[in-house]
Amino acid sequence: RGQGLEPDVVTMNVLLRGIILAGDLPRAERLVARMKSRGPFPDQVTYSTLIEGYIRSENMTAAREVFREATAVTLRGDLPPDSVTFNSFVKACVRFGQVTEALQLVDAVTAKLQAERQGTDASLETASGWDGEQEFDGPSPAAGFAVKEQVLHAGRPDVVTFTTLIGAIATSENMHSGRKAMDLYRDMRDVHALEPDKHLVEAVVSAICNSRVRKTMASAGIEAARELVGDLQWMGWSDEEVDRVKHTVRGSFAAISEAWKDMEFPENPRESR
Repeated sequence: RGQGLEPDVVTMNVLLRGIILAGDLPRAERLVARMKSRGPFPDQVTYSTLIEGYIRSENMTAAREVFREATAVTLRGDLPPDSVTFNSFVKACVRFGQVTEALQLVDAVTAKLQAERQGTDASLETASGWDGEQEFDGPSPAAGFAVKEQVLHAGRPDVVTFTTLIGAIATSENMHSGRKAMDLYRDMRDVHALEPDKHLVEAVVSAICNSRVRKTMASAGIEAARELVGDLQWMGWSDEEVDRVKHTVRGSFAAISEAWKDMEFPENPRESR
């Protein structure tokens, strides 16, 4: 400023991140307030960085409020929809054990996208559950963030979103975790038209091979693994990459029964999506 130069939003975001890494969240909040009043106006990185700060300070309520604000700004047309803030909020949900909340949001966005393509109305009632031994269907009263129509315009899930969610599911003791992981995988592929990377595939395999899934729903887990392998083949993954997935699944299920040690994976990649 002493040289007559005004900082841009990139400079301010770098400064914001440094302040947050230093642990001075009140100062970070003052900086964002200044950006709103004097410019440059916060962008998606600003809101995402602030959410990360609240994750570090273990303040889920504040992280949720920042996401709501970013959504409102996007809805006004001041910022374009993107995945940056969306993913930070999903990360916050997972970090604070609010996986249902993140699943509700992602499932609602998926349902809306499907409805738009089909020319029908999406119901926000179809949320995912995450309570004890229940399946991942039905509303959860424990969720702290109600999915509102305007939230669905805030951004779209990307591969990082699905990797974060499936990774969280993979560590759950819920015996339906493998099925839900594959449901999310299918949504990612069929509805959002996204291709997985190796990190997402590792998360899916981990969920399928979850110890509780192997003991209670082995057959379903194996069929899910075969479906995953077929899709990877359809996308042209190398034999080495596919064989690595097969090896992991075989080794995991063989711990339950030697019968699974030499399980076959039919060469049956999906012809189209």
